[in-house]
Amino acid sequence: MTSGPGQRPGEGVVATVSGSAYAEAMPDRARLHLRVRAAESSAKAAADAFAQALAGARGLLDELGCTYQVGSVASWDGGRQEDRRSRHQVTGQITVTVTDLSLLAGLVERVLEAERLGLEHLQWEVANLRELRRQARVKAIAEAREAAEDYAAALGLRLGPVLSVNDPETGCARPMFAMAAGFGRAHRESAADRPEIDLSNTEPVRVEGAVTVAFLLQDVG
Repeated sequence: MTSGPGQRPGEGVVATVSGSAYAEAMPDRARLHLRVRAAESSAKAAADAFAQALAGARGLLDELGCTYQVGSVASWDGGRQEDRRSRHQVTGQITVTVTDLSLLAGLVERVLEAERLGLEHLQWEVANLRELRRQARVKAIAEAREAAEDYAAALGLRLGPVLSVNDPETGCARPMFAMAAGFGRAHRESAADRPEIDLSNTEPVRVEGAVTVAFLLQDVG
């Protein structure tokens, strides 16, 4: 704490305090990151197989009414060291947003059953992230104010006006991921080969907030 700018000694001091808090909410939507992969003996065969797999994936997502975005597509030639049957590979990413969680289990099941389509990971989210940020910031300011009030009481002063507020923009969300071994595999030969995915084991999405506030502490009189 320091004397306030332009103030006489004893007239008031500045208390600069920090507060941090978090807000949580259960997820109300999910984001799936899918991978489409085709591997064939020639570049043309791989490209054709990939196009067919991508069309099938889009048809599945359209059928279920999902919102999705197709990402970048990459091709790879394994060279002479690669198995001739899968020397040429083409992969692509699809990001799917599921706002009706009642459709999630069925979608994941269909994805895991599809040939050349795999689930990289699943991310739980909340739609109203702005409200979580607001709650975290309000709690952080309340914590900072409480600390300033404690200093004021200990010094026999009263809490005065706010001189400055610094927000380091920590109101960021910590997305929760559901992962399973073998998510990236594009094709499964049997149901026993599929990973176990517990979609009911969700955790709250947490948003953290922090703030630094400068209060003027004034004489009680």
